Amino acid sequence: MLFQKLRTGLTLLTCTLLTAFVSCKEDAETPDLLTGKWSFNKSIEWEYDNQVKIESTKKVYELIPEMGESLILEFTSSGKATSKASNGQSWEGTFTIIDNGSAVMVRMDNEPPKKLNIKELTNKKLVIESTNTYEDDPKIYWIENHYSRL
Repeated sequence: MLFQKLRTGLTLLTCTLLTAFVSCKEDAETPDLLTGKWSFNKSIEWEYDNQVKIESTKKVYELIPEMGESLILEFTSSGKATSKASNGQSWEGTFTIIDNGSAVMVRMDNEPPKKLNIKELTNKKLVIESTNTYEDDPKIYWIENHYSRL
């Protein structure tokens, strides 16, 4: 159940992230830092209401590397992005940075663009924030995904 919900959230975010379409001209440093391979560490999820995270609803989801679970994102200097998950799912797309390097605008096939906020980006760490909804749940969730550089 835990891996299923995590997989659903990761699938949505990864699909969104990896078929990205954005413009890298606003911040010269962010694309350089983003380029490379990133390993998923954890996802933190809160219910979100009136632009506020509801702390009492906080849940943390992590993959279990000892059980072979993994999710790897790769961003290239040419603006391409790929993702490979241990469950066999993979995605390819493009990405661009917006808002002076503070966000990534992404686009899934035939869907409107979605903005993902870059909360933290260093040589070793990437944290992306976004809101999300699930098919069978009317609530809005704030999701924070944590990655480490490989």
